[in-house]
Amino acid sequence: RLALARRAADLLRASPAAGKAALLSFDESLLAAAHARAPEIPCVLNLMACLDARALRRKRYAFYGAFCVYVGSLTREFVRAVHASGRAALVYGCERPGPADFALSAGVDGIMSDRPAWLRAHLQSRRTD
Repeated sequence: RLALARRAADLLRASPAAGKAALLSFDESLLAAAHARAPEIPCVLNLMACLDARALRRKRYAFYGAFCVYVGSLTREFVRAVHASGRAALVYGCERPGPADFALSAGVDGIMSDRPAWLRAHLQSRRTD
């Protein structure tokens, strides 16, 4: 597994996406191995639940450039704490208008969806309303 993480870091480092992409995973050990191999590549930790401000200050989270939490667990406090730590707050699982709208109102920096065409259309419709 750790060899795979190092290989992914090597491939991303050598790809045209270098400097534009990040490594994202739920597995902290894989992200730590990738970061050790290629510290210039941003790492994003996927979370099922929000961390509090105190947890975000723990040394084990220091190298993450962003945190991505399931939209159903998202809180405004999480977004504020992540931003206060100088990092980006992202969400995943935005498949319906209500959760996507809440994520936007909470101030997230990015939204991930299994329905990207729907999400794009939804975001565009919000601009014209």
